[in-house]
Amino acid sequence: VDLELAETDFGNAGIGAVAAMPQLVKLNLWLTQVDDQGVKSLAGKTNITSLNLDNIPAVTDASIDTILTLPDLTFLHLGKTSVSSEGIQRLTGLKKLEKLHVTNLGISDDVLQKLRDEMTALKDLVN
Repeated sequence: VDLELAETDFGNAGIGAVAAMPQLVKLNLWLTQVDDQGVKSLAGKTNITSLNLDNIPAVTDASIDTILTLPDLTFLHLGKTSVSSEGIQRLTGLKKLEKLHVTNLGISDDVLQKLRDEMTALKDLVN
C-alpha cells in the first residue's frame, strides 16, 4: 500500500513493476533516478493518492500529463524538479488534491494564487 523508495538508486528499470502493484496507494520516489519516462509508467493508476517526486531534476513538464491521469491524488510533491510555472498551473485538473509542495521551483505568487482559487480541495500549498 505504501512504498518508500526514497534516497535509493531506484530508476526507470523498476518502475513498471511498481506500477503493476494493484494496491499501491502511496509512492515516495524522493531523490531517486526516475525521470519523465519512468513517471509515464504510472499513467492511469487511479488508486495512487500520494506521490512524492521531490528532488528529481529529471522530472519536467512532460510528467504533468501523466500526473493528471491520477485523479485521486491528495498529496503531490514536485519540489526540486524541473517542472515550470506553466506545468504547475496545469495541476488545477486534480480536483481531489489537498496538499501540494512546489518548493524550490520559483513559482510566482500569481500562479500560487491561481491554484488556491481554482483548486477547491487544496488545503496546504507549500512553496
